[in-house]
Amino acid sequence: MKRIFLLTLLFLTIAIVGAIWYLSSTESGLKWMFARFVHLIPGDLSVKTLEGRLIGPMKINGLRYNADNYSITLDNLALEWRPLDLFFLKAHITQFIADGLKVQFAEEQSSQHQIETVKIRLPVKVMIENTLIRDISIIQPGKAGPFVMNEVLLRAGISSKSIRIHQLSVKAPVFMVNLTGRLKPLGDYHVDLKTEWTVQPSGYSPIIGSGEFTGTLKQLKVKQYVNAPFNAQLDATVNNILTKPYFKLDSSLNLLVWPLTGDEALVRSEEVRFIAEGSPYDYQFKFDTTLTGKNIPRSHVTVYGRGRPDELLLNTFHARLLHGELNGKGKISWKPRFEWKVVFQGEIGRAHV
Repeated sequence: MKRIFLLTLLFLTIAIVGAIWYLSSTESGLKWMFARFVHLIPGDLSVKTLEGRLIGPMKINGLRYNADNYSITLDNLALEWRPLDLFFLKAHITQFIADGLKVQFAEEQSSQHQIETVKIRLPVKVMIENTLIRDISIIQPGKAGPFVMNEVLLRAGISSKSIRIHQLSVKAPVFMVNLTGRLKPLGDYHVDLKTEWTVQPSGYSPIIGSGEFTGTLKQLKVKQYVNAPFNAQLDATVNNILTKPYFKLDSSLNLLVWPLTGDEALVRSEEVRFIAEGSPYDYQFKFDTTLTGKNIPRSHVTVYGRGRPDELLLNTFHARLLHGELNGKGKISWKPRFEWKVVFQGEIGRAHV
């Protein structure tokens, strides 16, 4: 009886080890597990080809996922990881390379919906050694075209107590951003991030800057600096950024010329200051500067106004120039099309306007 029990136990052990080996170390096992996984998730998931092993490396081509409000397509994906690190409670992804990611929403996404923080509880630490996603497009109904990114690169370590970003780089046709730092996914989410960024206006020199984000998602402090082709500084505090964002902003620069390139400046704006307070959907602002330039007399301009996502209301426009004053008010809007209307009145020298 004891001998039969030992033989049965040995047979079961061999069967379990053989099943684990088959599922993790063969392409047939990978495809079998993927077929089971498809039935466990909401929505429709499919791939054209699936190659490799569960323990890696593996390749996926032609991934398609359809949910109620959005769809995701991915041309190809290559994944490598270290499964033995799971014995040390660590999921170590050595390579995640994807191309041709497209996310398409079925209906326009509201920018005013509230987002709740999620407490991250991971049974293992996650090490992301090299994640690279290229050729990304996000499509929303009602938009003129897709939002396009050339590539996103991520190197990070993630645990239940900390997210350490060694490098997060986003490259798009008109901008580039690099982020490093740390997040704490607990409570109000402590933030300590450094930034380096470049904006490339078409036909002009790149605008290069850097800065930092510190604080929490309940009160986030933002400091950004423009280093070239002019010097500027932005200081802001954003409260309740995920629920009901409210900000206070103070930005300044010593000199701004237009155009940004060339020997002759048509417009020179000195001692520029912009102050704003409110929500992204309704805020008050003050703009103050001294203007000079070709055929422009030296003028001190102050504008008080109100901003909304689709328009600017110029409640008060005041300019001192040529021994006189010019006052006005108006409106600038860009939906459904770009329109502006400003009415002036005042006295310049002996002339009435």
